[in-house]
Amino acid sequence: MGKLAVAVLVGGLFVTSADARVLTLELAVALALENNDEMRLAEQDRLRAREEIREGWSNVLPDLRLSSNYDRSWVLPTFVFDTPQGQQTFTIGTSNAITSILRLQQPLFSSGRVGAALQAARALRDFTSEGYELSRQSVAARAEIAFYNAMLAESLVEVTLESLRLAGTNLDQVRSLRRAGRVSDYDLFRAEVQVFDLRPDSIQVAKGLEVSRINLRDIIGIEQTEDIELQGVFRSTTALDLTDLGVIIEEGIRTRPELQQAALEVNIRDAAIKAQKSEMRPSVDFIATAQLAVQSNDLSFSGDEAQESWVTGVALSIPLFDGLKNRALVNKARVDKRKAEIQAEQLHKQVRLEIRQAWFDAKEASERVVAQAKVVSQAEKGERIARSRYGNGFGTQLEVLDAQLILSRSRIEFARAQRDRAVVLVMLERAVGLRVNDE
Repeated sequence: MGKLAVAVLVGGLFVTSADARVLTLELAVALALENNDEMRLAEQDRLRAREEIREGWSNVLPDLRLSSNYDRSWVLPTFVFDTPQGQQTFTIGTSNAITSILRLQQPLFSSGRVGAALQAARALRDFTSEGYELSRQSVAARAEIAFYNAMLAESLVEVTLESLRLAGTNLDQVRSLRRAGRVSDYDLFRAEVQVFDLRPDSIQVAKGLEVSRINLRDIIGIEQTEDIELQGVFRSTTALDLTDLGVIIEEGIRTRPELQQAALEVNIRDAAIKAQKSEMRPSVDFIATAQLAVQSNDLSFSGDEAQESWVTGVALSIPLFDGLKNRALVNKARVDKRKAEIQAEQLHKQVRLEIRQAWFDAKEASERVVAQAKVVSQAEKGERIARSRYGNGFGTQLEVLDAQLILSRSRIEFARAQRDRAVVLVMLERAVGLRVNDE
């Protein structure tokens, strides 16, 4: 068993069609922001919030309504009267009647009810806008992490391929030494077993690669049948200044969408208090009514049969006593506002803690990448030395296999360290609330 057998073992790990879509990190994020279901739902919330403002303005504008009724009297009321000429019968009304009423109602004074409604509507609009930005950040972060997970899976496949190549090279060397009578059959057996022992690893990493691609396709919103080819590297930098944790925390307090939403929630609760208080105060409306009534027995309506009336007035409504119900509602609204303030304070503490933790994670991940790179460099040297010693008759097969195992593990850990650093940088930006570019 030699290089041909190794090629058979590694076949199928990388299967990419010629017309596969080249997927960069930027394209993956853009597709996710365009296609992800969470973004579509967030956009609908924004549209709904805009209509809330229009609904608030409706309390300021006049209410104009037209109603019209047609009545058919099949039996008209009849009255009998005693007269000097005897009893006489009179029929009142007509068989057909049409009545149309046009009514205009314009609020003149509402004791702050309209202003409170508009304040709440505007705060809700801003709340949903921050929610939309929060969804953008969440979807972009998920897409970027999924991209890095797929890249890690590809890196693990590459490490497995390299391990198989080294195992095949070692097997060829052992066979040459065996033909020269310099090693035993056991050494040849161990070299062959080493090649076959990597087969389960290759199956596992191939499955991991496909699973990561499935997850990536799902997040960015493309068909699972579409083949993709990743193009990119693990990120190692961020737009944030990692040298000053205090500056990062302050930026997070300014930009984190959840904190903006918490402040807007307090504003909404304050508007609810004002609106509830207005229910205890007078309101004044201007009312104008126009009525047109037409009656006829034979449906031949004429202008002479039309009766018009015009009425204007002012309506004053003063709540006097409601069993203290509204006072209780005002107190409940005050409690809700205080709860929103406490939750905002808790969220400030949580955001500070998240940023601090993410900053330390980023620092640790960067140091681990540097350390693991040195481990890989030393492991590569060790593997070359062990193979050279064995070829010159000074080392053992066990030394070669052990060196190759250390090299394989160090490369895997290096790939994972690169992925972890990239992910913690994403999570740090997410904790700060760094805005997602529209590009």
